[in-house]
Amino acid sequence: MASIKGFLMRKFTTVLTALVLASCTGALAAATGTSSVTAINSASDELSVNGNMNVNFTNGDFGVTYKNAGFSTLTYSTHDNSSTGNRLITVGLAVNDASALPEGVTLKLTPTVPDGNGVGTPVNFSGSNGTAVSLITDIPQFLAGATANVAYSMAATKGFNNFSGTLTYTIGLSF
Repeated sequence: MASIKGFLMRKFTTVLTALVLASCTGALAAATGTSSVTAINSASDELSVNGNMNVNFTNGDFGVTYKNAGFSTLTYSTHDNSSTGNRLITVGLAVNDASALPEGVTLKLTPTVPDGNGVGTPVNFSGSNGTAVSLITDIPQFLAGATANVAYSMAATKGFNNFSGTLTYTIGLSF
């Protein structure tokens, strides 16, 4: 009888322990908490230009054939999130000590843009037409480390006074 009583006591203790643990399961559950996540993008669009244009005309170079005048490599990133939409790169020409290129002189810029970095369009400057124009359009927002090459060439139909100037590249929102 003692062994049955001991057996029943052990069973009762086991069942009682199981019931106590089952009733405490809610109390033993893990507590949860929350944390907010904030990410701020304060970056701006970037553009750098590496390279210059240089050309020397000699006898026999005048006409409608363009002479190679070098190239520049543009490196650009579009990190700015303050305005949505595609970007573009414009280029303008300012001739030093003059309001225009010499008569008969045309400067041509021909961009080579890898797929996904925008769409390039050749640009010609002649006369007083130095106003900024679109060179590369449809540049996606949030593009990092993109590059494009811009080949420079020049044609002159006749002799001209030496000149120099500045090409100004600007990255901004598409219109």
